[in-house]
Amino acid sequence: MQESMKAVLLLLPLLLHEALAWAAPTTCVFPNFSHNDKNALNWLERRITGDSSKSKARWPPVNWPKYTKRKYRHFAVSGNTSWDEFEQYLTWLHKEDHVKSRKFFLRDTKRFNLKAQGTTNGKVFEPVAVASMDLQEKEVLLEIPLRNCISDQVSVDDLRSLHEAPWELRLAVKLLQERPKSEGSIWYYFIRLLPTIRLPLFFSESELENVEDASIISEVLSMRSFILSSFYGLYQLEIAGFTFNDFAWALAVVYSFACRLDGSSIGGSGLPVATTHLLIPFISSYNDSLEPEATVELHGQVLKVVMLQDAAEGSLLSLNYFASTSRDNFLYRGFVPTKCPHDKARVFESLQDLVEWYLSTFNKEDDKKGSLLSVHAAMQMVGHQVSRDNFDKSIMSYPDFSVGLDGYFDPYMILALNALSNSNKEMQGGSEVFEVSDVRIEGGSLLEQPTIGNNSYISSKFSGSFCIGKNTPSIDGLNKPSSDHPSVALRGRILTVLNSLSTTLEEDEAVLKASMWEGFSDDEGGSHLCETCQWQTEELSFNDVLALQYRVRKKHVLLHVLSTLSDDCTVNEDKHLKAIDIEDASHDVHTKDIDEFLKWCEAEGAQITEALTVTHISARSNLTDSSTVVRGVEALRVFEQGETICILPLKLGLFDKSSSHSAGADSWHLAAAHLLREKSLGVASKWASYINILPKTMQTPIYLMPYELHEVQWWPVLRELIQVRRAIRMSFSRLTGQELAWADFEQYRWAVIMVHSRAFTLPVGNDDEYASYVLMPFMDIINHHFEYQADWMSLPVQNGKLEIIAKRHVDKGQQIFASFGPRSNDNLFLYYGFVLENNPFDTAQLFSSFEDAVHWLVTLWSTHCDDSIGPMVTEKCTQKVKEQMWAKAQKAIDDYAAGVTEQRPEWWKLINTWADYGYEYMQFQPSPSIYEGGIIDPTLSVALESVLGALLLDKKIAFKGCTHGESNFLDVKSNLNAFFMCLDNLQWRSPTWALHSSLCSDYAGRALVSLGESRCVKTMVKVSMSLRCLDILNSFPTTILEDKRLLKHTMHTSSHVQLARQYRYIKKLFLMDFIHHVTEQD
Repeated sequence: MQESMKAVLLLLPLLLHEALAWAAPTTCVFPNFSHNDKNALNWLERRITGDSSKSKARWPPVNWPKYTKRKYRHFAVSGNTSWDEFEQYLTWLHKEDHVKSRKFFLRDTKRFNLKAQGTTNGKVFEPVAVASMDLQEKEVLLEIPLRNCISDQVSVDDLRSLHEAPWELRLAVKLLQERPKSEGSIWYYFIRLLPTIRLPLFFSESELENVEDASIISEVLSMRSFILSSFYGLYQLEIAGFTFNDFAWALAVVYSFACRLDGSSIGGSGLPVATTHLLIPFISSYNDSLEPEATVELHGQVLKVVMLQDAAEGSLLSLNYFASTSRDNFLYRGFVPTKCPHDKARVFESLQDLVEWYLSTFNKEDDKKGSLLSVHAAMQMVGHQVSRDNFDKSIMSYPDFSVGLDGYFDPYMILALNALSNSNKEMQGGSEVFEVSDVRIEGGSLLEQPTIGNNSYISSKFSGSFCIGKNTPSIDGLNKPSSDHPSVALRGRILTVLNSLSTTLEEDEAVLKASMWEGFSDDEGGSHLCETCQWQTEELSFNDVLALQYRVRKKHVLLHVLSTLSDDCTVNEDKHLKAIDIEDASHDVHTKDIDEFLKWCEAEGAQITEALTVTHISARSNLTDSSTVVRGVEALRVFEQGETICILPLKLGLFDKSSSHSAGADSWHLAAAHLLREKSLGVASKWASYINILPKTMQTPIYLMPYELHEVQWWPVLRELIQVRRAIRMSFSRLTGQELAWADFEQYRWAVIMVHSRAFTLPVGNDDEYASYVLMPFMDIINHHFEYQADWMSLPVQNGKLEIIAKRHVDKGQQIFASFGPRSNDNLFLYYGFVLENNPFDTAQLFSSFEDAVHWLVTLWSTHCDDSIGPMVTEKCTQKVKEQMWAKAQKAIDDYAAGVTEQRPEWWKLINTWADYGYEYMQFQPSPSIYEGGIIDPTLSVALESVLGALLLDKKIAFKGCTHGESNFLDVKSNLNAFFMCLDNLQWRSPTWALHSSLCSDYAGRALVSLGESRCVKTMVKVSMSLRCLDILNSFPTTILEDKRLLKHTMHTSSHVQLARQYRYIKKLFLMDFIHHVTEQD
């Protein structure tokens, strides 16, 4: 009896577990795809080599790179999706739904921007589900009968031939057969609203390279091959007239939205009792999330969408039917989750890759045969019959060669590393036994290592170390690790992977934060940023950003796993910082080197008067209340206007003349490489004296450590900075050792910085052809300022000589400045390593486009749509108003461009200011920006004024002023001053709050009431742009006063960080200065 009771007690937990599992509702889960499945590939081979009379006549002529350029034209949902279409779809969804009331509506949301090239519309819209009421946990949102789902189960005669086909093909063909039926298909309303397909499958070649993961590229190529082969293997009857583009679209829909129900769950459902793959209506309208608000559960013959947590009215609804790793979600679902507790990262591409890397890293290539035998024996231990000649194909996809956040390490990978390690010990007489479950490091088994929550680390690209807090792996170089133990080998491999990437984690994360301002990110965690600031990005497509998100997740995983395997950090941060910090300029170059340089210039035909001296000049900064020493040219006597300062022969110019170069190398890459080749010649170089006086280093944001990038703060420039840093690394990897004169990365980076900060465009080529990136000795020693005296632009180049004259009177002892062009502080900071106060060429772009500016203005001022009428109707109303106002703005922009509208007086004032500085014919590109002196781009002004005028005419504006014929400017100034001073004392919320709901709103109203209608509209535009500036200012992590205090304390701060702080401080002053000019308007 006692024995029986013991048996029952022992079985009770198991029985309870089984009972709970049986009682729990089945959910639709992530499927297994077939493009690497042996059975699927065998079926395709039989189809392709079988009865050719039934198959397609020829291989489809598909050029994937060309095809990907057209993909959005075929797959994008129209930006004008009507609310009637949404309503018809929702009516169909609820047709057999027993839920009493509709609990959600669909919103046509701009999810991302695309490169304009190759697309008919730069915007892609997708329908997303939004809660139309407050929803509670466990509440049923929707019921969908299984018969209303598109299934891969074959039930019609014309598809029975596909009974054994890969399930993706059956589902895709069924989808394609339904699509032409239009309203004759029961799934018509579902198919019509299928959203944009955004998968790596359709990436261009350059976008695939941006992923920087060979396994992803290999998988994409495998998917493409599978799709091509599948289309080729289909019979004419099965094709039913659709094209390859149609077929690729259908398979992409399957990859993106299909899920799997196990056969045991669907008995009695009307579907065969087998594993079934489904396309479920409404799933495609959900947001991507691994922390969803709802889930899909099978109850009998009905799928129920059930809330997992509470959701407030107006909330976007998300659903979890995705994979457990970022890699699979990226490949098949087209998104990268921000949180993925079971995430993995691949560290080897194949077993062959693992063995070859191990042998080369540990210098054991002389015993390759013995090593392969050891791995072969290890694989046989786990039941894999590995061919000694081609073991990769024998084990196919069983190993994943990955490491994971939850302590996962691929056991096959550990077996192989263990076997390789033991093979070496056996040869050396060692006898250590190393089991897979016994891979030990500090804290326990390698396979059972607990997750470490501390994610603080410092990564240094190309420095050979990735520190965790103050620690880094104790590996003495990747080529000669201290031990070939598997855990040490794995650390070395992870470091190898990380150092092979073109950017650090901090750089990628900074670009992602900037992308929240660019309109790419769906991450709600960016709400602390300026929510409406979407910066124009010409360089990045959505695919680029998706690849960037994947790189970030992969680096997170690798660095986390590295932290579980790491010992002590051997790199001292301060020492590394000091090594790249700017040195005291007074010790940079000796006086005798300058003298030799000047003698060389004269010997080459330069005419430099003795009234000039190259010296180190102490310049006091108003920003830091301290002096810095810079090298420059100083006048030893008075120079009168028009007097020649110096004459330089163009033959002095150092530039790249080579006709052949590495693929992908730009002009500045080649100029930097040419400088290195000349430098390597030493005294044998014609330019040896010049190269000898070039700064050994200089302050520049390019030298910022990855963890210092946040110091920049201004996202548009930070994004460009990271792109420049990445371009330097990429170009270094593309140029050959011979082109670089075998220089290392630090030397190459130095050369690039020299080219960026010192090169000119000059007519040094044959027939006076202009060349970019010309280093002109002596000319590049004269420093830049917008109030310059040395003019080399006014006089033409004659007889191969460049004459520099005095533009205005120069006093004795005064530093002589030249102009590098009408450069903003953004440009000076990025490429020249300094910034200028009160720069007349400074600017700040406030919106990503004129359309975004109009939409923002409508949200700020319009009263067309009452929030009390419910979120669905409000959404529909707002979209319609924005479209109408943008149409009016477009007409105003066209009229202004055609000269119908007269030029703005304040704009003429700015143009005249630029002309006074020597730029009468400066090229100008309209943009939604503001300029020095409180001036708004004229195109932006006319667009916004047209919108506000229309709102006033319709009497759909928040203020009832602007009706008096006479303007009281005193009241306007005092009230606007009071308005902004009042806001300065309140906790900022948003522009709409400031204008309509804050304690300060009355001041703005009084200011506008004091104006006539025409003047009022112009003032409203200026007030709007001032609120935009305030919104941006309040999104920065530090205030102007905090930055000012930081600039006074320079101890223990690198010059590069100080430069970043100066730059952001001046940018904030620029935005504040715009507001000040608005309050002081005439």
